[in-house]
Amino acid sequence: MRNPSFVWIILVMMILLDLYVFQAVKVISNTASPRTKLIIYAAYWTLSAITIIFLLLMPYINYDKWPRSVRTYLFATILGLFFAKVIAVVFFLLDDIRRLVQWASGKMFFRNTEAEGFSGEGISRSVFLSRPFWNTYLWFQQ
Repeated sequence: MRNPSFVWIILVMMILLDLYVFQAVKVISNTASPRTKLIIYAAYWTLSAITIIFLLLMPYINYDKWPRSVRTYLFATILGLFFAKVIAVVFFLLDDIRRLVQWASGKMFFRNTEAEGFSGEGISRSVFLSRPFWNTYLWFQQ
């Protein structure tokens, strides 16, 4: 981790992951109150900022003299956050690709069929899957 170019590559990857995962956090917290949204967004970006700042400062601080348990927990937390976001991004990308293919095939093969003959109050599977569980449950209770 003493190589500055490696640190910058990791930082750029983490920032891109943060931005992409944050889009999912915004969708999930869409129906929350403004105060709850603020708390969720602040917690997310505070944790991400602390991680990024620590990685930026790592080449300049003498962390080798820190107790081994502190270094172990700190690196495990950073790696855990990073890999959790990577795993989440895999699923988000698959869903985005699925929706892109669905949209493109709808535009190419099913032109001018926007909601023709649909009179029910159901929701599509894509909308159902993108909603948080509790909101979907409340929607079905109406």
